[in-house]
Amino acid sequence: MEEREREERLREAATIGDMEAVRTLLSAGARLNSQNPMNGWTCLHWACKRNHRHLVSYLLSEGADKDILTKNGERAEQLTSKAEIRRMLGGENETFGDTNQEPMLPFVPNYLANPPIPNGQIDGNPKTSSQPEMCMAPVVSSVPCGTPGTCMPAMPQTLFQQQNRPHLGPTFQPLFFTGAFPINMQELVLKVRIQDLTVQDADFIEVELDRRQLTYGALLGVCCRELDVEPEQVQRIRKLPNTHLRKDKEVARLQDFQELELVLHKMDTNTNSAPRALTERPCYNYKAAGLTY
Repeated sequence: MEEREREERLREAATIGDMEAVRTLLSAGARLNSQNPMNGWTCLHWACKRNHRHLVSYLLSEGADKDILTKNGERAEQLTSKAEIRRMLGGENETFGDTNQEPMLPFVPNYLANPPIPNGQIDGNPKTSSQPEMCMAPVVSSVPCGTPGTCMPAMPQTLFQQQNRPHLGPTFQPLFFTGAFPINMQELVLKVRIQDLTVQDADFIEVELDRRQLTYGALLGVCCRELDVEPEQVQRIRKLPNTHLRKDKEVARLQDFQELELVLHKMDTNTNSAPRALTERPCYNYKAAGLTY
C-alpha cells in the first residue's frame, strides 16, 4: 500500500472511530500528523470533530500534534463539542462557535459521502487469523463468506419484514416477468386467433382482459367481440399448443401474451360450401347464353 493511501485510510479510520484500524495503520508506517492536501485536516482533527474521546486520548499518547492548523486556521480543540476532549487538548471550556456544523470543504471525501455499514472496519493491512470469520446472514440465506475476514452485508430488517409481510388486499392473478417490457398491472394481454386448418400462416391479434375479471365468460366475450364471431359458434377455447380451457381458475392462470385459439363448430355443408358455379344455378338460361349479337 502506498504511503499516501495509508495516510488517507488513517484519517478515514479516525473519522469513524475505528481504534483497531488506527493502530494497524500506525504500525504499518502511516504518519500520525499527516495532513490532507486539500483541507489540512489530520487524524486528530477528525477524531475531535466526531467526538471520539478514547481515540483522541490514544492519538495524543502516540504523539499527535494538537497545534497543527487546518487550511482555515483551526486547531483540533476548536472542532470538538465535548468539554472533556477540549480539556485533554489543553483548551478552555469555552465553546468555539457552532461545532456541529460541517466544515466547508472543497470536496466531499468518499468515506463521508458513503459512510460504512454498522460494525464495519477499515482494512489497514490484510490480517491473518487462525479461524475464518463467519458472516452474519439473514435467516433465509445460508451462504458463508467467500474469504476470511470479509462479510456480506446483512439484509436490512425493514426490507426483510416487508418481503415476509402477508398481503391483505384481494387476491388477483400472480404477475410474472416474461421479458424486458414492463407488465401492465390492470390488463392481461393475450394473443388470439380463429382456428383455420386451411391457412398455413394464421396471424394472431392481441386483446386486453381486465385482471379483475379473469373469468371464462369474460375471456369468451372479449375474443368473440374482437374476432367478430358469435359466442354460439365457439366450440371451445384452446390454449396453444394443446390445452382446453374450461374454468375460471384456468383463465386466472394465464400469463401475458399467451396464445389462444377459438375452435368453431362445423357449419352445415350447404351453408359452408363455396358458391356454386353460374352454370349450376337453376336460373341459368342456356339458349340465351348461346346467342350472338
